[in-house]
Amino acid sequence: MQQKLAILVGVVLVLFLNVFSSQASKLNVAIVADFSRLDESENNVNELSEILSTVFDSLAGEKNITVQSFDSLKAGLGTDLSSDIFNAVDPIQLLQANTPLRIDALLFASIGKINKKNILTIRAAEFPSGTTIEHISVPLKSVEPGKFKESLVAPFNAVFTSLHQDETTLGFPLHPDEKGIVIVAGNFDNENLKNAIDRFSSQLLPGESESDMIPPRIKLLSYAHVDDPGDDEFKLGQAINEKLHSRFVVFWPDSADSNEHKSAEIVFSKSQVPTPFVERYAPLNPGYKNLTTFQCGLDSSEIELLSEAIFPIGENEYPRFEQFIADSLDRFQVPLLMNVAMNSHHVWVSDSTNPDRDSTRYTVAKMIYENLHERKMKSAATKGWIDWNLGAFYRQNAQFDSAAIRLASCDSLFTLSHDSLGLALSALEKARLANAQKKWSDAKTAYQSVLDFVTAQHDTFSSANIYSHLAMIAELEGDSDSAENYYQKSAELNSALHNTYGSFRIYGHLGELMRNVNQPAKSLEYLKTSLQKADEMHNEPVLARALFQLGVTSVVLGLNDEAIQHFHDAAGYMKILGDSAGLARVDNKLGTIYLNRKDYEKAQSSYEAALYLATRRADSSNMLQSLFNLGEMASEQKRWNFSQENFDQALKIARGLGNPRLVANVLYSKGLAHLKEGLLRSGYDEVKEAIDMTNGSVYGTPEESRAFLAKIEALIGDMHELNSRMKYGTFRSN
Repeated sequence: MQQKLAILVGVVLVLFLNVFSSQASKLNVAIVADFSRLDESENNVNELSEILSTVFDSLAGEKNITVQSFDSLKAGLGTDLSSDIFNAVDPIQLLQANTPLRIDALLFASIGKINKKNILTIRAAEFPSGTTIEHISVPLKSVEPGKFKESLVAPFNAVFTSLHQDETTLGFPLHPDEKGIVIVAGNFDNENLKNAIDRFSSQLLPGESESDMIPPRIKLLSYAHVDDPGDDEFKLGQAINEKLHSRFVVFWPDSADSNEHKSAEIVFSKSQVPTPFVERYAPLNPGYKNLTTFQCGLDSSEIELLSEAIFPIGENEYPRFEQFIADSLDRFQVPLLMNVAMNSHHVWVSDSTNPDRDSTRYTVAKMIYENLHERKMKSAATKGWIDWNLGAFYRQNAQFDSAAIRLASCDSLFTLSHDSLGLALSALEKARLANAQKKWSDAKTAYQSVLDFVTAQHDTFSSANIYSHLAMIAELEGDSDSAENYYQKSAELNSALHNTYGSFRIYGHLGELMRNVNQPAKSLEYLKTSLQKADEMHNEPVLARALFQLGVTSVVLGLNDEAIQHFHDAAGYMKILGDSAGLARVDNKLGTIYLNRKDYEKAQSSYEAALYLATRRADSSNMLQSLFNLGEMASEQKRWNFSQENFDQALKIARGLGNPRLVANVLYSKGLAHLKEGLLRSGYDEVKEAIDMTNGSVYGTPEESRAFLAKIEALIGDMHELNSRMKYGTFRSN
């Protein structure tokens, strides 16, 4: 390489590169490398710089890269290049320094110790906006000169590839993890314009509670570089937002560089929603003009409120915010308030698993949504989307009655405005609400409306999802035929989507459902299909599950030899996975097969093997099942003491789990064992307690349970009478 890499401050080197893609689009890239964090024993900057030069020499041959001087950029900025430059220097100064150079991106590369390993970190940032294009960290095998070169080539090649893939006609998109806005203006050399934009951008900062957040990335575009907006800045703004992933676009008027009161057109982005319809959740902005676009006074309090549409309001800022809008909320425009509310709404629901989340976000969203709801609006669609977000917000916060009112309202508004998207999302939210309230009939009606919409949209993923919901509702309602039909349709659509795992889960569930409704032959066929899907995936956990369920159904059908084989095959995968709980379940099932064959030795051996595995892992569920099975087996053998010892231990675990049904099941079997032994009073008390706990379902219907207890009571009475007449009785009533 003719020109050597220059060294800045002893440890930082900078070079410029012209990168040509296969489409011949030219990119100018500056690379800043920092070796200062290496151990002194490894910190041979000159030698590493020479090696880096060799790497770029190689890249130059492969990707048409040439090295240029960096002095002009440094002189224009009056500062050294570092990763903090985008926060330390205002956007217009960066833009002006770049005007003669036309640099597209800066690459910041550093090598340092992390957990005793040398890590190469490369961050590619667009210049001058500072938005991240690519960020990678890779461990280096060595920084020894002989091995250093080969460690650099792959990561830098990957970064250069990303640069070409991500570039648009307007530069690079703003990074989704960074808050980015676009300002479109005329002559950025005008000093008044520079000062005005500087005042504007200085107000778009995170609050004290968001001190870990970086300021927003501001991308400056000249009107000369975008299509002429004409009279429709809304459409152009949405196109820019979509292409650059910006939070909003500001169209700065040419006349706003004077000291007079002026306003700018601001266009918020519409919500980026997932393609499958069923994965869309509030908050959601459809991108309508009335919800995204407004004229903002450049010296008004609306600019201050804009920052709340980027950064969520925290607990520390809330008193200021509340005072700021308490008496003047009504004067702020709908698009601005809507986006402030949606921002707080999004942060609140995204943090739903955090018990210590900041309730300020909830308060802000609720306050603004409810204010917007009360406003009179000419557009039914605008009012509909406000009510939809408010209704969904209520539903997400378990305020079900309020949610139902708002969703009914938005349904009427969407019907009035012929908004098919709004109607479909309203139906989806009503289905979710009815599900949460366990109003299965309402949920079914709403899901059917959603199904009609997504079917017309050829949204196969959503159709499969809705059929599964309808199947689950039918199952909960006890309609196994409809459930089977819906599940089959969902499975077929999942197969069409090549979603093998989805098909496996549905066929497996169908197998269990058919077994539970006493259709074991159908169960077996569905489970065989589930096993085929598992085989296609070559996935040990799903193979283990499929084989285990096949074993369970085979037992029901009396196919014990096949069942044993399925259980042994499942156990083979479980051993590979280290699944002790699964192995315990297998041993319990095998024990029951041997018990049915009256092979008590093998049965006890299997149950005790299950108990050992469960005890070792403190697996209460399998411990309970193993002890219960041992109690049942011993009762059948008339080993009364051993039976009661196991039932007592099982009962203790069941009570510890706090599950009344499990307690009742153990008590009932324990009582039956006492009755068989002839201890009628003890047996009766235990059986009665179990029946009372379950309203008779542990035995049968309430009527059948009462009749059974009456028989035991009569038998106990007869025994008392016999004992009073005979010196020695056959039975003991204790």
